[in-house]
Amino acid sequence: MLPSAVKVDYHASCFCHHRLVDVGHVCSVCLSIFCQFTPICSMCQAHFKLPNLPLVKAGKSKKKKNA
Repeated sequence: MLPSAVKVDYHASCFCHHRLVDVGHVCSVCLSIFCQFTPICSMCQAHFKLPNLPLVKAGKSKKKKNA
């Protein structure tokens, strides 16, 4: 006789707030999951650089014409 099937929830929970997350940040050293980016992993103290964001050039504002 086989044991009955048990439904398992495979959602990951973040280490900082213990919330279930669908998308999160993972430490590449200890594989801890976080809901927000942190420059230092709170579990293994690994240091990470901030992601480079593209520069946005300020353009001239266009005036709307009244129709």
